Amino acid sequence: MLVASACKPINGGAASASGSNAAEVLVHPSGGFLAHARSSVVPFCHAVLIASDIVVTSAHCAEDGWWELSFGTGDVSQETIPVEDFLLHPLAHDEHHALVALVLSRPVRRVAPATTVASEALPCGVEIPSYDAALRGDRGERRVWTACALESSEPSPRTIFVATDGTPSCHGDRGAGAFAPGSGPDRVIGWVTAVGMLGPPHPIDDACVTDVEIASASENLDFLDEARALSRFPAAL
Repeated sequence: MLVASACKPINGGAASASGSNAAEVLVHPSGGFLAHARSSVVPFCHAVLIASDIVVTSAHCAEDGWWELSFGTGDVSQETIPVEDFLLHPLAHDEHHALVALVLSRPVRRVAPATTVASEALPCGVEIPSYDAALRGDRGERRVWTACALESSEPSPRTIFVATDGTPSCHGDRGAGAFAPGSGPDRVIGWVTAVGMLGPPHPIDDACVTDVEIASASENLDFLDEARALSRFPAAL
């Protein structure tokens, strides 16, 4: 079954993948969304632009057919760019490496790709863009929530983040980038690959997602370099 994420609208609007609405500005514009050809609801997942024609998302987002995905930025009612190839992380069965790179049929214009930050310790206050679910063709809202790592008294192999300002979307923000805070060029430190309910109660419903697990850029540098090398348009801006 195809499932799309949902969230409370806070703010939205920005450059689209086609560049038709590039005059508007948004926080972390490289953090976009995926639509699925067989889903009437967008976003299907989230993703991050790391080269002009390459996006990275959670490997789970490609399980229902990577060839039916397309990528967009800004408003979900804008045109999306089809995916024409993919590269799956060889260790994608592990949530620490559950990533897939998607090759777009043409470059995204007027949106600068994110750079990766190889931080051994993921900082508190990471910023995660999230889209409000909408029917295909309708305008959807976009927001950014902040999170900190969940402290545990016992060692854990999981890197779990809970919200400190705002909340995840009810169904989770799989594929979304976790960005270093601050203005300037986008710096992504990881991707949401799994979701759970270890955080404070969600304001929408008690059954909603309240924590996310991050696959860090620092643990996946070789894969990210290999993904960027697939780009056919390295200077498309």
